Amino acid sequence: MSEKEQWINAIRDNSSETIANIILADDEKIKKQSKEIERLNNIITDLQQENKQLKANWNKLKKRLTTYQILHRDCKVDNLKNISKIEEKETQQKEFIKYLEDEIKLQEEINDIVLATGFEEILQKYRSIIGVDK
Repeated sequence: MSEKEQWINAIRDNSSETIANIILADDEKIKKQSKEIERLNNIITDLQQENKQLKANWNKLKKRLTTYQILHRDCKVDNLKNISKIEEKETQQKEFIKYLEDEIKLQEEINDIVLATGFEEILQKYRSIIGVDK
């Protein structure tokens, strides 16, 4: 029997005891619902606090990411500059080696073995210093 039907029958029968029991049952339901509402409100409060903390952490992480992106960009620029410098040094080394080889050939052509041998020793020493094999 529904609650509405209980009320109708209790009023029709003029039974104060039945009415009191219905009111007590309603009070019990209200107490349970109040406790459930309080529990849900506590959960909402906890979730709001957790959400606030997550937003703060998110903002910190966004700042860190931005910092890392800037550092990465700067490192990339520095690396490109370093690559350019390395390529320039390698070009200079190749030019110097070519110069020494040309001098050795020239000295050999004019039969200046002493000078050719000196240039050859310089070339070998230079190659060993920069780590280039013949």
